[in-house]
Amino acid sequence: MVGWSRTDAFVLAHVVLWGAPDEDATWAELDDLLRTRWKHPGGGTLAVDACLVDSGDRTDRVYAFCFSRLGRRIFAAKGVAGTRPVVEPSRGKVRGGRLMLVGVDVVETALYDRLARGRALRFSDSLQPS
Repeated sequence: MVGWSRTDAFVLAHVVLWGAPDEDATWAELDDLLRTRWKHPGGGTLAVDACLVDSGDRTDRVYAFCFSRLGRRIFAAKGVAGTRPVVEPSRGKVRGGRLMLVGVDVVETALYDRLARGRALRFSDSLQPS
């Protein structure tokens, strides 16, 4: 899970869901995770504001999961190469829902530039070592 401010990216959590992507239980576990609230060190709580789920594999399952949760800003996403916005909605609906297109080259370049300028990503001190 990554949090964003105007100037920084914060790696808040790393969670592995150990389940097959074709099993309903795996999607239910993801849904529960996306409803989680975390305590903010400065007070209050943080919740998932929006989520993109890569639809490159198990497309039908991803669409079924995401399109029924658009009200919670859970979107099916597809990476697209080239110079384009970081995230933008597809022009038309796909199987009854909106697909978000991710400018993967732009995101990758921004991360590399950030690291090259000595601006690191910030990691939560509660993350377990890998």
